[in-house]
Amino acid sequence: MPSVSVHGRESETASKGWESIAYTGRHRRTGRKTYALQTFNGTKREANAALNRFVVEVEDGLHQLATGIVGDLLDRWVEMRTPEWSRSTTRQQVSIVEHHLKPQFGKLAIRKLRAVAIDGFCDSLRGTGGRSIPEVSAN
Repeated sequence: MPSVSVHGRESETASKGWESIAYTGRHRRTGRKTYALQTFNGTKREANAALNRFVVEVEDGLHQLATGIVGDLLDRWVEMRTPEWSRSTTRQQVSIVEHHLKPQFGKLAIRKLRAVAIDGFCDSLRGTGGRSIPEVSAN
């Protein structure tokens, strides 16, 4: 969580959408200021409401893992979603994370993760007789 108050601003993009930028604190190693960026399509009023939600998310630390590793991101995702899941869903998702996703991607820097790597991984599971992993929601 940032040690300073979080603030954000919105600006209209060339595609008539809105861009929200929120200060997230300083990078742990370099000390440089860091920001989180989110785009939104809708009216200015809707964009302002989205900016307010975005700033709250940043204050809650939901946009702090951009420089971390995928394993940390997966742990954070499970931690955030567990209260919403049944016990059996939690067991299933933790199993997928621990036995499939972390061994393949856990030590990879988030900034280096690409969709093509994820697609290739899923294809290889299917191609080698491994059961297809269920679609894991980004929400």
